[in-house]
Amino acid sequence: MSGFSPWMLLVYALCIPIAVLGVWFVGNRPSLNQETESEHDSVRDTDSPPSQSQRWDGQSAHSGSSLLDRLKRYRSQLTPPSRMVTGLCMILVAYHAAAYISPDHWFGLKVPLERWYILLGGISLALCGTLAIDRLETTNDQRPPRP
Repeated sequence: MSGFSPWMLLVYALCIPIAVLGVWFVGNRPSLNQETESEHDSVRDTDSPPSQSQRWDGQSAHSGSSLLDRLKRYRSQLTPPSRMVTGLCMILVAYHAAAYISPDHWFGLKVPLERWYILLGGISLALCGTLAIDRLETTNDQRPPRP
């Protein structure tokens, strides 16, 4: 175990769950029951306010639920392209965090440490862009058709 500092082990311990979560966002598709429920929810009257269980804030009825349940609920609200972008961004963050803490010869492909802000900017732009597009699509779906 020579060559491993406590910081390296700590960063690896944080990167592994983030990378696994990213793979889960990318690869795991909602089941058929979840898809039909989401189609049923999209058909409901858009003028009615969301119920307590449909809200995504700290005051909802699910605020006491586990972190995994919250992640599943959040993930189910995203479109497939947004899940893909979010998962890939998580994988990129985990990979580069592990690459920056490791010796240079362990990870051959990485953004230079002096240019970390470019990586952060690209990931932020991707996440903000995909979430903005999702929001635009949902507001366009809720608008009545023009005559």
